[in-house]
Amino acid sequence: MLIFGSADPPKLSKNTLESVAVDTLIKYLNQLIRADAFDDSVIINLIDRETIRLLTYYFNPTEMAREHSIFHHWAVDWDVV
Repeated sequence: MLIFGSADPPKLSKNTLESVAVDTLIKYLNQLIRADAFDDSVIINLIDRETIRLLTYYFNPTEMAREHSIFHHWAVDWDVV
């Protein structure tokens, strides 16, 4: 269990981007949200810019697909020349 102020908050960087570090950060963020202590500055202070850019790169295709979904995608008749 993470207790606020008792230890340094978990941070993500290019060198620590692994599943254990991500899981620890998510648990910490959940605690902040439950304690109504989460704001916009939290992510900027806990994740370095390079890692934020990398995560944005990975999540952008998902966001694009969600915003511009093709509901009939599998029913489209593809003409191959």
